Amino acid sequence: GKTLRGGFASAAARREPWRPVASFQFYGDHAVLCVRIKNVAVAVAKSARLHLFQAQEWQKLENSVQDHSCSEKFSKAQLTMTVNHTEQNLTVSQIPYPETWYVFYVDKFTCEENYSESEDVQFEMVLLNPDAEGNPLDHFSAGESGLHEFFFLLVLAYFITACIYAQSLWQTIRKRGPMHGVLKVLTIALLLQAGSAFANYLHFSSYSRDGIGAPFMGSLAELLVDFIKELPILYLLKAL
Repeated sequence: GKTLRGGFASAAARREPWRPVASFQFYGDHAVLCVRIKNVAVAVAKSARLHLFQAQEWQKLENSVQDHSCSEKFSKAQLTMTVNHTEQNLTVSQIPYPETWYVFYVDKFTCEENYSESEDVQFEMVLLNPDAEGNPLDHFSAGESGLHEFFFLLVLAYFITACIYAQSLWQTIRKRGPMHGVLKVLTIALLLQAGSAFANYLHFSSYSRDGIGAPFMGSLAELLVDFIKELPILYLLKAL
């Protein structure tokens, strides 16, 4: 699930008409695509539209690119939304199993040779799946469903483990036995893994509320995982 902000640009859509502005795994009976725009007059003047394709159908069209013109291709969209109001909702319903959908921006210049410079249409796009009660409030796509709960349980497991073993582990390390170096490396690796899990939990916790999350926390989690991978090499270099 996600919240996207930016500008629908005629020049970009004309240059790369087959590049989607968003992709999302919808599922259930009441998934929703919500679009908010600021400059309605510009969108109306350009006949701005959003075309939604199921991934499988779009791949079929891509494979037969020579058989269809640009406008013919977009006319085969499963769903179309004319962007002409400040806020609009499009319901994607009757999806028995998770499916990836592509969202394309199209206007009157996309498939035409003649083009004149025009203002971008500033937008905010929110893609939502139904929650357990069937209300379109879930920011997570089908492929991301359960990540928030997974990282919560992982952080909880690390916390409980730390409460049980932290004191005895610290005492073992202080004794400086033959496995002292290995124990230190393993302890640091576990602490970094716990930190990565906690950063991911904070990111997905925020993501579940606004569809944006905390990108810094997501990047920090990836950085910690990368550092864990380098720990064995650093330990071997130190041992030389």
